[in-house]
Amino acid sequence: DGVLAMDTGGNRGLNLFPPMEAIQEIQVHKSNYTADIGSFGYSQVNVVTRSGGDKYHGDVYEVFSNDALNTRNYFNTSKPPLHDNNFGYDFGGRLLPGAKRSLARNIFFFWSQAFDRRSGPELTGFTSAPQSTFTATTPTAAQRAGNFAGSPVIKNPDTGLPYTGNQITNIDPNATLLLNAYFPLPNSASSSNYVISPKSQTSWREELIRIDAVLSPSDTVTARYAHDAWSQQQAILKPSNQSFATIGGSFAKPGQNGVLQWIHIFSPTLLNQATIGYSRNQITQSPNSSAQRPAGLTIPSLYNANIYNLIPTITISGYSSIGAQGLTNNTNNVYTWRDDVTKQLHNHSFKGGFNILRI
Repeated sequence: DGVLAMDTGGNRGLNLFPPMEAIQEIQVHKSNYTADIGSFGYSQVNVVTRSGGDKYHGDVYEVFSNDALNTRNYFNTSKPPLHDNNFGYDFGGRLLPGAKRSLARNIFFFWSQAFDRRSGPELTGFTSAPQSTFTATTPTAAQRAGNFAGSPVIKNPDTGLPYTGNQITNIDPNATLLLNAYFPLPNSASSSNYVISPKSQTSWREELIRIDAVLSPSDTVTARYAHDAWSQQQAILKPSNQSFATIGGSFAKPGQNGVLQWIHIFSPTLLNQATIGYSRNQITQSPNSSAQRPAGLTIPSLYNANIYNLIPTITISGYSSIGAQGLTNNTNNVYTWRDDVTKQLHNHSFKGGFNILRI
């Protein structure tokens, strides 16, 4: 509806996911678009929500997916779990059905509420599709005991000499603790020797209300508000460096978006559209208790910055990583003021205006 609905913290991802049944029109602007479309240097999509009409209309719907209806991926030994129920309803029409006056008869509403309950695929980033199967590389039982026979020669950092038989004899107790707690044993014979298809729980709900009022033949006012609540209980904490289902957590991204718009027709050739908008998203990412430093871990923290008492991020060359650092908790409020004037002069159309964003 002409108001920014994007996470401005990283300029990626959305803070509003209107259901298809609440959408009237989708406008895609790929390149070389006019100045009134926006100030971003990439493709943009404008979603126009539905409005109510003179007659009452409504829908009740459900769209579901289930792994019982799916086939196995060629590279998987089993089908990834998936149970997805997307359902909702909408209703619209005249706001005051018994009204006699012209103004009251020309006020229309549209209401939509949608839900999604999904078990299976998990979010990995802000712009990528949810992922069903995760692969990683983890040390074998022999390597955890220091046996690297058949691997490139490893030198003792204390002496600079190769270990006899490539058998490490001075493993730090912190390494043993972290390996046993956060690196599961291999469960696959492939090069990525750890494969898992977690059952992460996703919950989504959105309410949308829109009011359109025809005040006169020259004036139309639109008010629309949407509230979006999205959360996921994750088996593997994402986005993060964690590669295994030994640290999970929750990821939530509730959003709000509102717009107030006034269209005034001065003459058959002169039109003005004034818009005020508000958009907000709040990202909350929380690891579960397994991410906290286990008893006995003596690796120190620098500058007392580890306020959540999380384990350090560990990256081993040739193996997958662990860690719960880099949490993306943030809140973004965006205020929009814009005005567009359109003038038709013979065979020519002129358009001008301004767009102010407070981010």
